Amino acid sequence: MDKDLAIWQEWKQTKDQEKYEKLIKQLKPLMHKEINKYRAAPVPRPVLEAHGYKIMHDAITHYDPKKGVKLSTYVTNRLKKLHRHVIELQNIAYIPEARALKIGTYQRALEELQQKLGREPTTAELADELSWPIQEVERMRIELRSDLGEDVTDDILAITKPDISKTIVNMYYHDLDKTDQQILEYSLGLFGKPRLSTKKIAQQLGLPEKQVRERQIKFIEELRDLLRKHGYAV
Repeated sequence: MDKDLAIWQEWKQTKDQEKYEKLIKQLKPLMHKEINKYRAAPVPRPVLEAHGYKIMHDAITHYDPKKGVKLSTYVTNRLKKLHRHVIELQNIAYIPEARALKIGTYQRALEELQQKLGREPTTAELADELSWPIQEVERMRIELRSDLGEDVTDDILAITKPDISKTIVNMYYHDLDKTDQQILEYSLGLFGKPRLSTKKIAQQLGLPEKQVRERQIKFIEELRDLLRKHGYAV
């Protein structure tokens, strides 16, 4: 039996944190080898490492030795997904080193809590682990999704549930300029408008997708602040 598989089996049977860390340490050179391919890319190494750790966590969690593939081969193949992240991040913009380090800190805390809890941690659990304000964790989670070009309309909908006062949402809506009003209308399906994804809103309004996503993130932060001021727990 190869060493990687032996360590994996020990971890799989016990879910012991020390064995998990030993397994990650054993597989880490595979991640570094893949990351080294992108030395010339304008993406900070801590950002790639953060994605690499997440990919490795997912790989060892879903690995099935019965399929006849070595663990190292399986992890290596999964790490090839880093290429997609590099392309996406290059297409968006350069990430400053300070923010890259903060992203790395967030991703490591997320990975550790996923392993410890056996599930996705809540925002409050992440905030406690990081000693960050809850609002900062919320912002990081949404910004990371935005950086990877993911849709964020569900995040807006999540804070404007039926039990949330529509008066407050309407008050916020009427203070926006025309373009922002249109983006919010399509994000929430207001006033008879269909609810669309970020990409489709950009196409509908003839705007860059990145601009629409940035405005949606602004809506999320401002709506949260406004609703909290009126006593809503969001």
